[in-house]
Amino acid sequence: MWIIAVMAFLLVATIVGIYSNYQVRVGKAIFIGETPWTAGTIDLTAEETVTFRALPDEEGRPISIKTGTSPYDAAPAEYTFFLAQLDETTYRYSLDSLTPAEGIARDVLSVGTARDSSFIYIDRVNDVADLEVFSQNNQITVKNLHYIQPGMARIALVNGSNVSYPSIIRLEVEEEFTATIWANSSSPPTLRVNVGTLTDVQAHTETNSTAATFTYAAPETSQAVVLDITATVQGRETHAYYTFAVGDVVYALQETGFPNMTLTLLDEATANFTITFARTRELQPFALPCEIGGSTSVNTLFGGTVVERVYTYDTASSNPRDWNQGDAPDDFTAFELFKGYFVQLRTLAESDSTTVSGTCALQDLQPVTGVPSLSGMETHTLPAGWDLVSLPGTIPRALAEFTATENVRLFSCTQNYICGEISATTPLTPGKPYWVFTEAQLQLRYTLE
Repeated sequence: MWIIAVMAFLLVATIVGIYSNYQVRVGKAIFIGETPWTAGTIDLTAEETVTFRALPDEEGRPISIKTGTSPYDAAPAEYTFFLAQLDETTYRYSLDSLTPAEGIARDVLSVGTARDSSFIYIDRVNDVADLEVFSQNNQITVKNLHYIQPGMARIALVNGSNVSYPSIIRLEVEEEFTATIWANSSSPPTLRVNVGTLTDVQAHTETNSTAATFTYAAPETSQAVVLDITATVQGRETHAYYTFAVGDVVYALQETGFPNMTLTLLDEATANFTITFARTRELQPFALPCEIGGSTSVNTLFGGTVVERVYTYDTASSNPRDWNQGDAPDDFTAFELFKGYFVQLRTLAESDSTTVSGTCALQDLQPVTGVPSLSGMETHTLPAGWDLVSLPGTIPRALAEFTATENVRLFSCTQNYICGEISATTPLTPGKPYWVFTEAQLQLRYTLE
């Protein structure tokens, strides 16, 4: 039944295509597809380019763009860009200003595999081009020549002595916590947080930094609270995550459709874990957010328990792999980093317990940003095809944080193998498995402590 379920899911997921008439990625591009694009004004100061992947016919297609006449134009204006076909290999374009209403530029481009381009001078006072319009590989692109790639921000959470906090911060229930958030980039970032409050926010242009006082009141009960600090520069966001282990609870998964899982700190590097499975024979999604170690770690965790079978997936052979309770042969015996699993329990007696507990080593998963160091960086390769993936650690993170490729499809499955597609930018929660489909292999770059 497991093999039939997996094969049926993979067949359906492969057949179902994702089509979008435009894609927005800050600082990269906007693509216009084959259906009418009605998403409003395209801000080329934030996106840099807009590309017509599906070229219009003789009737043409107008779009609204916003761009400036210098890299630091404080008041970029809106324009109408119009593109229409002249013949099989030639297209005409025009650029018109809205206020005042006047023509800025007119030209034609040849379309084919070779590049053909022309430049637009919006500011006629100087001889510096503001836009480039070029054709290549049967596509036409409008590019803002003044675009500045926003930089990633460096973010720090520091105490009164300017010492950085670790990623896990232990708090007592109802404890008041105060710290300073500092962020630096190519210009002073704007700051926001998902919990707590920011006060005394100060931007320093001389150092391209922003500082703010952060305060947080711990809840009345023991729980894990994730602090997400977001620094934004020209629409580009950088995140820094911290976990408040209130009452020493550093991780808790309490969602319908998943086993309940809690990690409680013993010290800075180890925790007690408790996993409670639902009392059902249905498949239950499972992944370990921490490391229990050992070459026979599945036996260590589930040997002698009510867990009858554990499934995972081998991308190279496109086949499921399983571990079995008792003497039945196993395809694997150890949990692997970045692997996801599904668990099936045996038929339960009323007295059977579905709770498993033990001790594990905590793992702090961090993406590699900027220039990597020569030590400490690790890589993990997801082969092309379907991969059953989970992230270690205690912080939800998007797969895009670990790879430059965003051309993936993601699926999340709950109990009874109920699966649905989610956005490729969705943060992945440790303790949950995800199906990832990629046409080319992905190399994940990370540090794990």
